Amino acid sequence: MSTDTANQTEATLNHHIESIGAKDLDAIMQDYSDDSVLVTPDVSVEGLDGIRGFFETFLSGLTPDIMANFAVDRAAIHDELAYIIWNAGDEIPLGTDTFIVRNGKIKFQTFAVYLGS
Repeated sequence: MSTDTANQTEATLNHHIESIGAKDLDAIMQDYSDDSVLVTPDVSVEGLDGIRGFFETFLSGLTPDIMANFAVDRAAIHDELAYIIWNAGDEIPLGTDTFIVRNGKIKFQTFAVYLGS
């Protein structure tokens, strides 16, 4: 494992999580580039405009309760790969993301959540 690459991946992941926690769309977008791809169960979006649109909608759905209960349950980082499992209490009992980070930017991301009742 390349320590420098893993450190860069970890720094990008931490910035991403902190930016979502702050609901700071511009900071979130700093983690992506024009050729980034985000894949969800419903849609795949490419590029900064598509990803910005996804996060505009996503952030608008983050209620104070969801934000207060957010916790990362597991994070694994291997070179360019980061994988997290997270929850936000009863509203989102399970969330998962996989990231491929290159040169400090999220090149590829998958995202899925299980919504509680």
